[in-house]
Amino acid sequence: AKPGMSVMWIPAHTTVAPGELAARASGTREPTGAKMIALSSGERALDWVYVEDVIDAYLAAATRSGIEGRTLDLGWGTAVRIRDVVNRVTRLVDPSITPEYGALPDRPDVRTRVADADATAAALGWRPTTSLDRGLAHTVEWYRQSLENVERNGA
Repeated sequence: AKPGMSVMWIPAHTTVAPGELAARASGTREPTGAKMIALSSGERALDWVYVEDVIDAYLAAATRSGIEGRTLDLGWGTAVRIRDVVNRVTRLVDPSITPEYGALPDRPDVRTRVADADATAAALGWRPTTSLDRGLAHTVEWYRQSLENVERNGA
């Protein structure tokens, strides 16, 4: 940092955002025509936060004095399993998709972290406002509109 410049560390936990929903899963079709998605166990739990809430937090941090040198977490302070998020997305996108949990190995030695939401609220006067379900619905709708634009415009 330059002299006179303040530095703070404000990591966002797992962000739900249009453009981020592209799964790292391989989609296949069973001989029966069922759509399968190969995934790990999905047991890992993460603190999910919607991207617009993260932007609001960064704006709050940029205008707040007295937080220089602090580390503040952005999130709800609760963890939700990846499996539960995948099931919610599946219901929104195509209920005929069958997540194949356990088809891929879990990442080794990954610990669950959740935001200290109370400390962040005290420091910034900010808390997330977009629920996980609402953020997922916004994200799925963004994808639908983007795909329609591609199909309509060819790019």
